[in-house]
Amino acid sequence: MFQFVREFLVQLFVKMHFPENAGKFFAALIILAGFIVVALVLYQLIYLLFRIIVKWRLRKKENAWLRAMLEQRFFGRFALMLPSFFIFRLIPSFFVFKSASFFFFLALAGIYQIVAICLMLCAFVDSFMQVMSGRDSLKGKPVKSYSQIFKIIFWTIGTILIICIIVNKSPGGLLAGIGAFSAVLLLVFQDTITGFVQSVQLSSNHLVKVGDWISCEEAYGIVEEVHLVGVKVRNFDNTLISVPVGRLVKGTFQNWRDVLSKNMRRVYRAIPIDVNTIQPCTAEMLQEFSHIHLVKDYVAAQQKKLDAQQPDAQWLNQNVVTNLDVFRIYVENYLRNHPGTHPDGLLMVRQLDPEENGLPLQIYCFTKTIVWKEYEDLQSEYLNHVVAAMPAFHLRAFQRSSDHPSISGKEF
Repeated sequence: MFQFVREFLVQLFVKMHFPENAGKFFAALIILAGFIVVALVLYQLIYLLFRIIVKWRLRKKENAWLRAMLEQRFFGRFALMLPSFFIFRLIPSFFVFKSASFFFFLALAGIYQIVAICLMLCAFVDSFMQVMSGRDSLKGKPVKSYSQIFKIIFWTIGTILIICIIVNKSPGGLLAGIGAFSAVLLLVFQDTITGFVQSVQLSSNHLVKVGDWISCEEAYGIVEEVHLVGVKVRNFDNTLISVPVGRLVKGTFQNWRDVLSKNMRRVYRAIPIDVNTIQPCTAEMLQEFSHIHLVKDYVAAQQKKLDAQQPDAQWLNQNVVTNLDVFRIYVENYLRNHPGTHPDGLLMVRQLDPEENGLPLQIYCFTKTIVWKEYEDLQSEYLNHVVAAMPAFHLRAFQRSSDHPSISGKEF
């Protein structure tokens, strides 16, 4: 139909004293440029029409699928594919059937169509991932890993088809030849295959998901994405790091997911007590401690036990309460009544094994907040109060020093 256009261009170049082959070549280039212009015009018109229709539909009623496909440029990729069908219809009109130019332009149109279809399918996968990521049942799942697998499959098939077009062979024959090359392909894609298997393990075993707080040798922060071969973590210093999936599957890491879900974080600190200040409580000391509200009931119970004992017996042969016992009960009651302590968490104040630095008194409880600064403020408040309250119980924290200051005006 339009072959006269090609003939006219060839004759025009011949009249301009171009060789006939050069004239055919430049005529083909001009037709190619015309095809590109037609494809671009059609693409812009179709894409504009899609955008108008979709935005009008979204104004009428919100639709998650339409919104996702619009944001992921699915309609743009779809509009990019449609002109290829029109170009396929134009090629026989410009070139002689089964001529070299005919097959050349047919191959270019085929490659263009395959690339456009792959782009469209990848945009659809991204739209699907965006919709699925918003669902509660799939939140935190490594959906992106699966989408990357589909993209690899699409582009692998597309590449095979493009090679078939270039070498003018059927896909079956090419795949048969690739079968002998499969060992090399497995070697090339071994990281991708291994990463996919390991990402499935992370997902199925619920080891890591988006939003988890993890800590390992490489990272300490919040998981933002789970990729095919890596996990992207935003550290608390706002740096980004990608941890290989295999490192998490095979190695050791901490997942603080339950800390975030239960909104409680552990305080696990110990203060060394100077053993030289630990002593049995006398009647005068118990009378002094009875004025402290948090241990008033405990001191009263100990006073009754002391009154029931024989007054002339040595204290080594009787049940003895020390100032450290009273202080431990005081710290435990202080933590239990503190507004920042979580009531559902385990709470205890215990003594650890004696060391050269004294007898460690350990605080073990959980705070109501997991916010870093608030947690550190509460932890500091606990420790500062405990250290400041020691002199009231005739105790002293161990410190490497030759000179010990007085405690409440007394020397020990």
